[in-house]
Amino acid sequence: MTEIWRKQIEELCLAFRIKTKLVSRPTLNTACLSNRTIEIAPILSSISYCSALHEIGHVAMNSFDELEAWQWAKREAWNWTPRMEKCMIDSIESHA
Repeated sequence: MTEIWRKQIEELCLAFRIKTKLVSRPTLNTACLSNRTIEIAPILSSISYCSALHEIGHVAMNSFDELEAWQWAKREAWNWTPRMEKCMIDSIESHA
């Protein structure tokens, strides 16, 4: 599954003209709207996948809003698992 997820992340970044830089773990993921760059961890799990989608969502929608970016990620996900849902909820609660 991770290969499908990696390919989708690459395709979305190409489609939205987003540059990527690698970081060591998903908790370090960020998005910079002004230069259309995301920093994401390698896609090795459902957590790194949904976190990468979330950062793409920020840039794709040109939005700093956490909830909007997570909703975008959930819509675009190949599949959405309970583990991804928990990651999203934990992230939203930590930004509240």
